[in-house]
Amino acid sequence: MKNKKGLMIAGWLAGVALASIGVISGIRNLRGYGGVCIIAGSILQSGCLNRLQRISYEKEFPELAREQEIERRDERNTLIHSRAKAKSADFLHWTLLAAAALVFFGKGPLWPAGLLIGIFAIKCMIEWYYVYKYQKEM
Repeated sequence: MKNKKGLMIAGWLAGVALASIGVISGIRNLRGYGGVCIIAGSILQSGCLNRLQRISYEKEFPELAREQEIERRDERNTLIHSRAKAKSADFLHWTLLAAAALVFFGKGPLWPAGLLIGIFAIKCMIEWYYVYKYQKEM
């Protein structure tokens, strides 16, 4: 646990350093070097602080943390999470296709539509692979 805590503190400090570099270099737009550093640093800081709080909670209340871990790994909760992921993947599936259609039929370059269709095709191939894999397992 101590190594994880040290790693999270180092990650938080790296996030602070990235955000500071972004502020010092100046923010002309978020797509520039400064904006990317600020966004990356903020995400890193937030993730590391969240994990540090969780480590502290687990240390302070070990019984409650153990109960929550058992509930999280419960078959019913696992099934609920799997169904939620499947529904969100279906929504993403059709949203991706709709975005590709809008880009294709709109005025502008065709490469964004090709990129979206390529991502859609990769998603479908990965899905088919796992369906085949899980059917063989069961």
